[in-house]
Amino acid sequence: KPKPKPREIPYFSFKYKQLIKNQDKITDLCSSLKYNNLISQDTTIPNFRKVFSNSEIKTPVVWTGTISELFYFIKLIHNDLQLVEDLKQKHWEVTCLCFVDENGNSFDRAKFRSLKKPKLTYHKIEKSVSNLK
Repeated sequence: KPKPKPREIPYFSFKYKQLIKNQDKITDLCSSLKYNNLISQDTTIPNFRKVFSNSEIKTPVVWTGTISELFYFIKLIHNDLQLVEDLKQKHWEVTCLCFVDENGNSFDRAKFRSLKKPKLTYHKIEKSVSNLK
């Protein structure tokens, strides 16, 4: 009798590696992203925290920055600094579950592939992300 294939575990959101001991770092990140106008001002902390706690996302965070800024933000926390658990190439899929644009539309996962670091605003994103370190 053939063994059942291991079921692929779905990823709902990102998982911040220091989530348990450093919840306030997520709060600081949220404030910093709001300050830099990268996420909607009415984003709530509990909702924002869900994005980093591998919870199922019922209310995605509204990303008010550009798609390249979102790309760079995720690239930093996932690929470069590895502040969140490795999602095995599913991080753009998860990004699309966690964030929507200002009109409430999902981002197109395929678009992230061709994006580059935003020249004018990358320092704002790096500064925001430094809250998680």
